Amino acid sequence: MINIDGLIELPKIRAIWKMSFETQTRRSLFRFGKPQIIPALVISLILAVLGLSIILVISDLRRTLREQILQQDSEVLHAATVVNQKALEQEGLDLTDAQTRLGAILEASEFRGEVSAIRLFDTEGRFITAFPSGVTRSELGSDDLLKLKNLASVSHFHPKARVADINPTVRQPIGEAQVFPLIEAIVPLHAESGKHFLGAAQFLLNGERVAREFAVMDRHLFRHGLLFFAIGGTVIVVAVGWAFQRLQHANEQLSARTADLLHANHELTLAAKTSAIGAVAAHLIHGLKNPLFGLQLLASSRLEQKIPPRESDWQTALSSTKRMQSMIAEIVRILQEEQGQTAYHLSLSEVIQMIESKVQPIAQEGNIALSIKGDAQGQLSNRNANLIILVLVNLLQNAVQALPANIGKVELSITEIEGQIHFRISDNGPGLPEQIKANLFAPCRSTKEGGTGLGLAISKQLANHMGGALELEGTGKNGTTFLLTLPTNLVWRREHSVL
Repeated sequence: MINIDGLIELPKIRAIWKMSFETQTRRSLFRFGKPQIIPALVISLILAVLGLSIILVISDLRRTLREQILQQDSEVLHAATVVNQKALEQEGLDLTDAQTRLGAILEASEFRGEVSAIRLFDTEGRFITAFPSGVTRSELGSDDLLKLKNLASVSHFHPKARVADINPTVRQPIGEAQVFPLIEAIVPLHAESGKHFLGAAQFLLNGERVAREFAVMDRHLFRHGLLFFAIGGTVIVVAVGWAFQRLQHANEQLSARTADLLHANHELTLAAKTSAIGAVAAHLIHGLKNPLFGLQLLASSRLEQKIPPRESDWQTALSSTKRMQSMIAEIVRILQEEQGQTAYHLSLSEVIQMIESKVQPIAQEGNIALSIKGDAQGQLSNRNANLIILVLVNLLQNAVQALPANIGKVELSITEIEGQIHFRISDNGPGLPEQIKANLFAPCRSTKEGGTGLGLAISKQLANHMGGALELEGTGKNGTTFLLTLPTNLVWRREHSVL
């Protein structure tokens, strides 16, 4: 038995398949490469970023601390120089004299016993004199000179200074180190008011103490950075590892559900195709019912009355047989196209001509006026065209068979309204009985003698199958109108064509 009510609409199938495809895509993206590699790569990247951040912070902190340590010596020497210049100025000495300034500088150097040499520069950074006399000549850099003119002291650290580059006259004993750490402290010279720049003094100090402070500071910074990296890295590894475990577990569940969904989608697709074939087969059964019933009545009446068959009886039987053969051939063709890969397009005008060729002979046989009007243009796939023909032919045949001869009129009009194609089938019959209207599209309800009541039920299911709808628009003493609405996306239009 064919289950007509179990037909599945294609839009639902497409929605389920889309959801399944998107899920499968996400699954494929997650499983790129071996699953074990992805967590390791992510954790390594996070640790690398953490390590780089720690290095940058420690480097900036190290630079700041080194500048502060170096600045201590220059600030002390600067303060001592200012005090000595003030004392000389109170004694009435001329501070513009280089020798006077050198004396004040020498007294200031006593605050730092590590001073090895002193250079004196003028306001343009040019070398004036030095102590001791063998110290090499040099000039101040432009950056240092700019800071000194703003009365700010400057310090530089040279971890491997050469003795010969500072004072070539010094002869070191063989075996002693030829390089040593050196601090270069440069202080501005100015009057008591602190506004007038008079020059600069460069103190060259032994930097072994500062080098030891730097080494201790570097060890502390390294240990603290390593400790922070170890603690932060451990937290990151544990947190990210736990997150990936949860994600892997969720992915396994998603994979299992995706497999179930794909299987269900396959079953739904098969069910939809089977249902469509079942509906077409049911249409065949419904169509064959009327000519078979006619043949049965003809044979029964002749046998009961023992009347020999007339020529017209043979013509009626032959006509019914041809109709059944034509219907069977048509349904077989549709089923072959439904199951196969055959695909082509039919214009709407061709579809209308095919409908007219099937219904017009029946209408002429009953002296019913049949008219089809509409200026529809466009193309339909062979599958949709076949289903539309089945529905409209069934509705038109129902209308023709329900009308009295000679005065009956049936009309099919085709229009496009608000993105939908309207197929309106109207007749001038007496209308449908009230007891039929309540369950019009339910199976096994018919007003015709010998009818199965499957025609409207099958037509409605086929309309739903295409994403459309079939409904009774109106019925009464002036006639009955059925409306088949289909979405316009079923119609493929050539360029410049208008529906």
